[in-house]
Amino acid sequence: MKIKSILNSSIYIKVLFVLSMLMLFYISSITYKHTKALNESTRLLVHSYQVQYQLEHVLSMLKDAETGHYGYIITRNSSYLQPYRKAQDEVYNAYIKLKALTLENQQQQANLEVLLQLIYARLKYMALSLESIALKTETKDLMNDNMLAGKEVMDGIRKQVNKMEDLEISYFNTHQEKYDEEVIFSPISTYLFAISRSLSFTVVLQDQQRLNNPKKSKQEAPDFQ
Repeated sequence: MKIKSILNSSIYIKVLFVLSMLMLFYISSITYKHTKALNESTRLLVHSYQVQYQLEHVLSMLKDAETGHYGYIITRNSSYLQPYRKAQDEVYNAYIKLKALTLENQQQQANLEVLLQLIYARLKYMALSLESIALKTETKDLMNDNMLAGKEVMDGIRKQVNKMEDLEISYFNTHQEKYDEEVIFSPISTYLFAISRSLSFTVVLQDQQRLNNPKKSKQEAPDFQ
């Protein structure tokens, strides 16, 4: 009888109501953090893809420039110089995009400047070879030296591109690990939500019973007189 009186008391109902509200507020905050983390993960994934795409585009344009450069050296056909000339504009445009994409990342900005200097060096060696051909001052040793030096620079470009891509992947993976830790709380939040709904239902049911049976509630209430 005493337990039943407690369950029907207004204090018990208020406590249940407060607890259910607290749980709902907690679950709402967890859901908000989860949604925010998910949006951030999506943003970082897209950003990482954009940076890697531009880096690969730079590498692709330089390879096309090399192919055209070697083709002209072998055939002396000026049509092979078209990808070489096109690559210079394309590489610069990609650099501008990378500069904007990594504006808030000082480490990647520094890496980008190193990459730019390597690109300038590679284009310079190609230009020297073409200039010597145009001036008819080319020699076998000069061409070999330029090609070997250009190959070393190109290897450095590949390493720099890989370094920047690996950094972008590591940034995303680090964030993803934090996101995965937050997702662990989702099952707990779901369980708490079920409890809070049950408590809310209990509050409403108890209050409805009190309204429907005011005389019975009064009779079961303890008499302090």
